[in-house]
Amino acid sequence: MFTIFGDHITDFVRERHRAVVSSVDESGQPHSSVIYYVCRKDTIFFITKSGTIKYQNLVKNAKAAMTITDVQLPIALNMTGTTVLIEENSARDEILQEVFTLAHDDLHDYAPIIKLHKGSFVVFKFQPIEAKLTDFRQPLGKVQEELKNY
Repeated sequence: MFTIFGDHITDFVRERHRAVVSSVDESGQPHSSVIYYVCRKDTIFFITKSGTIKYQNLVKNAKAAMTITDVQLPIALNMTGTTVLIEENSARDEILQEVFTLAHDDLHDYAPIIKLHKGSFVVFKFQPIEAKLTDFRQPLGKVQEELKNY
């Protein structure tokens, strides 16, 4: 998936674990949430709970957007795509464990979603359709952007 951009994009995605995912409700109103994700074999997986607005939106409309940023550098990867609910129990449980471990290592706490009482845990796979990496470290008028359609 990301390797068609080159190794630097793959590294960018794999070295980060927080993103903003946006979904759309039935009336077309956008909804955004911060999520933890893992990247396995160039595929992004994220978790939520079955009682969240994000979950309700994504099961009705699989279209989503995801933004991954660097906390210290002005670089952002913006993607649009679709999501797929992972229903196989062992695959879901492996991703959940991996996200919890990453969040604990990063925050020295568990992923914030664990603290919400909004149903059971679920896992989604994010499949990009279009991605744009923007590097704002360049001088005014020379911002670097890479656009890719899948």
